[in-house]
Amino acid sequence: MKKKRWKHLLTTFSGKDRMIRLLDISRLEIAESVLNVQIPSYLVEVSYIGFKEIPPLKDTAETLAACGETFLGFFVKEELAGFLSYEMDEDIMTICRVAVHPEHFKKGIASALLKEAEKAAYSLRTIKVSTGKKNSPAISLYQKTGYSKTKDILIQPDLWITCLEKKV
Repeated sequence: MKKKRWKHLLTTFSGKDRMIRLLDISRLEIAESVLNVQIPSYLVEVSYIGFKEIPPLKDTAETLAACGETFLGFFVKEELAGFLSYEMDEDIMTICRVAVHPEHFKKGIASALLKEAEKAAYSLRTIKVSTGKKNSPAISLYQKTGYSKTKDILIQPDLWITCLEKKV
């Protein structure tokens, strides 16, 4: 079923020196490239939310390669500048990670990745995502692209997560 969804995917966003591609995260060299974007990106999130123990900072190339998520990568001149990963279950897509290297912030990369991932959700009912409650840039991005806040969850005394969803 995933292959059918990907048939029409990744065809609309490519342009001068910028392209979105499906990543084979099971390859360690790809997982290393993803990690090289993930760590600096999530360190910025840590500065917003004030909590240092977020799971993406504990990942290794091996844990990423084995995570089972589908990854889309945004390339600028053949360099991985950002990525998004997701899982699909029944009629729900859950966006697991969205990361853009800080050198590429405010270039529309996260928005482009969200739009591309939403194409794979064409036959689903809902897309869900969560982020740190104090991560206002991420929350603003999701709300600008049609996601609505559903709830805040206290994970532990110093960490609140905001859950958002979009009906498709």
